[in-house]
Amino acid sequence: MFGDATGTLVLDPAKPNASTVDITIPIGKVTTASAGLTGHLLRAGKDGGKADFFGPAPADAKFVSTSVVAKGTTAKITGNLTLNGITKPVVLDTTFSGAGNNPFNKKPTVGFHATSVIKRSEFGISYAVPMISDDVTLDISVAFEKAS
Repeated sequence: MFGDATGTLVLDPAKPNASTVDITIPIGKVTTASAGLTGHLLRAGKDGGKADFFGPAPADAKFVSTSVVAKGTTAKITGNLTLNGITKPVVLDTTFSGAGNNPFNKKPTVGFHATSVIKRSEFGISYAVPMISDDVTLDISVAFEKAS
């Protein structure tokens, strides 16, 4: 799980296809249910070699949209995902979750859920493929608060 993501959404409900999104995900803050797995994800490569996964000081991942095609409460958001220093196009299948005022800080908030499947080997993370699946399902839940 990757938390503490930051970014911006530019959204005009009257023109959803003109929307843009730019998100930064701190890979170094990855959390798993297993301390051993988390340690392996962030471990340096053996004997100065390439890390199996992200390594001890991974760069943040970044997603920047290039197009949005909205239809009702769903959208296909195409963009460039940079992960492990490699940028590839990704399509997010996105569903509008809801909008309203955040009950805690009263700021207008809008939420979305998105999914996609990427091949980790395309981002230079090929450790134990095919014993460990190359396909990684991205399951994203996000809320954006209106800037002041």
